[in-house]
Amino acid sequence: MLTRRPFLHGYAVVALFSLFAGEALRNTLSWYGFAVWDAAVLLVSIAVFVGLLRERASQGGVSRRPLRGLVKPRAGAVAPALALGLFVVWCALSLGWTHYLPATLLAVFAVVTTMFAGLTILLALGWEGFVRALSIALVAILAMSLLFELFVSLIVRHPVLPVFPINVVPGEKVPDAFYWSRALLFEGGRIQGILGNANLLGFVALLALIVVGCQIASRTVTRRYGYGALALAALIYSLSQSSTVTVATAVTVVVLVLMLLAHQRRRPALIGVGTLLVLGVIGAVAAYPFLLTLLGKSEDLTGRLDIWSIVAGLFVQHPVLGWGWTSYWQPWVEPFSHLATRNGVVYLQAHNAYLDVAFQLGIIGLAIFVAFLASTGVAVGRRGVISPTWFRDVAGSSTTRVGGAGSSIAEGSAVAGSAAASWVLGKVLPGLLLAALLTQALAESRLLVEGNWALLVVIALSASGAGKLTGR
Repeated sequence: MLTRRPFLHGYAVVALFSLFAGEALRNTLSWYGFAVWDAAVLLVSIAVFVGLLRERASQGGVSRRPLRGLVKPRAGAVAPALALGLFVVWCALSLGWTHYLPATLLAVFAVVTTMFAGLTILLALGWEGFVRALSIALVAILAMSLLFELFVSLIVRHPVLPVFPINVVPGEKVPDAFYWSRALLFEGGRIQGILGNANLLGFVALLALIVVGCQIASRTVTRRYGYGALALAALIYSLSQSSTVTVATAVTVVVLVLMLLAHQRRRPALIGVGTLLVLGVIGAVAAYPFLLTLLGKSEDLTGRLDIWSIVAGLFVQHPVLGWGWTSYWQPWVEPFSHLATRNGVVYLQAHNAYLDVAFQLGIIGLAIFVAFLASTGVAVGRRGVISPTWFRDVAGSSTTRVGGAGSSIAEGSAVAGSAAASWVLGKVLPGLLLAALLTQALAESRLLVEGNWALLVVIALSASGAGKLTGR
C-alpha cells in the first residue's frame, strides 16, 4: 500500500501542505500539536522511503547497496547535490563551535528531516508528480485562506488570535502582528489567511501562479482546475498586498522573458533585455526613496535595516565560523529572545537568508551556500531537471531528449509527446521557482526552513539527477 500511486500522491500533498502551512498548523494545534503532526509526517516519510527501497530491490534484484542509484548524476550536473550535501554537513559540523548546542541540534535535525521529506516525495513521484502534488497543496492553502478570511469578516467580525496565542498578556494592547486574522477582507487591508502573515500568503500565491501557469501551458491539468486555481491565486495575491512578493514577481517575470528569448535563440534581443535590466537596477538604486513610497515601505524597510545592522554586528564577532546553525531563531535561546524587537514583537529571523547564513555559519558557510545556489541555477538554466522512471532502470527503456541542452523526460511521462510541454515543466518551471525563492530570500529567511527549503532541495536534486524510483 505504501508504494501505490494514490497513497503516494496523497502523502505528498499532505506533506507539502504541512511544509508550506506550518504557521497555520502551529496557530491551530500549538507548538506541541505541531510537533506531533510533524513527527507523524516524518514517520510516514520514513515508511514510504523504506517501501520504495524494498520495491526497488524486489524488481531489480537484491542489492547489498540499497541506497545506490537514488541519484543518477548527469555529466556536469552533479554539483548541486554535492554542494547541498556539503552545506548540510557544515551545518552539522557547527555543533563543534556553536554557542547554543541544544538549539543547533534541533536545527540540524529540522534541516535534515525537511530535506528527507522533499527527497522522499521526489523519489516516490518524480518531478512531474511532485509538481502535481505541490499545485494541489498550494491551491488548498489559498482556498482555505479565503474561506477563513470570509468566516472572520462575515461571522466573527473582529480580529482573531491563534487558538494557542503566544506572549499575549491579558489587559495589554495586542500587537497587530500577533493576530491570526485582522478581519480586513472587506476593508481594503492586507489579508493574512490561515498562515497569519500577508507576506507568506502572498508568496504562496506567487508560487501557485507559477506552478499552475506552467501546468496550463504544458496542458497537464484540466482547464476547469487550471483557470480556477489561477484565478484564486491571482485574487489572493492581490489581497495580500505584499511588497516583497511584488519585487519577487518582477524578478520572476524578467527571468521568464530571458528564458523565452534564450529558448528562441534571439541573442540580440537577449542582450538588449540584459542591458535594460542593468539600467533598471541602476535606476532603482537612484530612485530608492520613490520606490519605497510606491511599495508602501518605510525608509528602514519596515524595520529590516535595524535588524540587518544588529545581525551584521553579531557576524563580525565570529566572521569565519559563525555562531552555530539555528535556521530560524529559537526564542527560548540567547541571544534571540530579545535580539530584534519592534513594536512589541520579537522577530525571529534576520529577514535575509544570506545574512542569516553568514551570521550562523560564517564566511565559509556562506560561500558553500552561495555555491549551492549558483550551481543549482546553472544546472537548471543549462539542462533543466531530469525525471527518470523506474521502468528505465528495470526494463531498460530509452529516454527522449527534449527541451534542449540535455533536458530529459522519460517516454512514459504524461508530457513526453510534447517537447514544448517538457521544456515548460522541466526547465521554465524550476527556473521561475528558483528565481522567486532566491529573490524573496533578500527580505525573508524562509528559504532556510519548511516549504521553501524543501522546494529548493527538490529542484537541486532533480537538476542533479534524482527522480522517480517506482513505476506505480
